[in-house]
Amino acid sequence: MVVYAVPQVLAATIPVSDASGQVGALVKLIRVALLGPVVALFALMHRGGSKGQPVSLALTRYLLWFVHGFFLTSLLRTAGMVPVELGSSAKDLSRWLTIASMAALGLGVDVRAVRKSGPKVALVVCGLLLMLVSLGITLIRLFQL
Repeated sequence: MVVYAVPQVLAATIPVSDASGQVGALVKLIRVALLGPVVALFALMHRGGSKGQPVSLALTRYLLWFVHGFFLTSLLRTAGMVPVELGSSAKDLSRWLTIASMAALGLGVDVRAVRKSGPKVALVVCGLLLMLVSLGITLIRLFQL
């Protein structure tokens, strides 16, 4: 099973433990960081320069700003250049921002579009929502989270 986006990876791994959240975020962001260079490499391999002119590749053009920020803050934190208090505050802030972003994704669902798709689809969506909420509550109680 593959979790599609970074917020979903965080939502799936952070409840397990801080270490799993860190590993999940690192693996997912490295994967995201490598998508651009890999696509650029394949484009270069199959396109080539026009009439013998070399093709240039600027990685900064293909890597999003947050990827640069992620690597920079990871290096600074690993090197001990970020005070523990600041790291702790950033960790708390990141948890709240992750919760807010996950809520925003859910609140972004257009209920009218679901309604227009017909009663069968709406029933399936509502049934799945109830199943997920029930499963979530059951797991929270089972593992005493």
